[in-house]
Amino acid sequence: MSLARFSPVRISEVQLAVAEACGIKMADMVAHDAERYGLRKRSIAYPRHLAMWLCRHIIGVPYTEIGSKFGGRDHSTVIHGIRNCEKFCKDNVRYSGIRDEMIERFKKMEKNHASI
Repeated sequence: MSLARFSPVRISEVQLAVAEACGIKMADMVAHDAERYGLRKRSIAYPRHLAMWLCRHIIGVPYTEIGSKFGGRDHSTVIHGIRNCEKFCKDNVRYSGIRDEMIERFKKMEKNHASI
């Protein structure tokens, strides 16, 4: 998908929407000390990567800013997470469905904002 900017969507809105859709706590998704708290598990990492992907490809946020909003992660970690998201969305119907649902949700937000 091409990089687009659907403002006024905020990173925190993406994080919350993905956390709710995946049944995890937003605090777990954005926690910095992942290993210490067991947050490198797929059940947490995949939604985090999906949220990173949405931030980059839907609202066009730079890698460094995404990293800072996801527990102070480095830009290279964000790039790795986005690549992982692209891989697992090809193979996982659940996450690709959530991704598509989120894309539509944020497009509607933009459309509603534009009509105001």
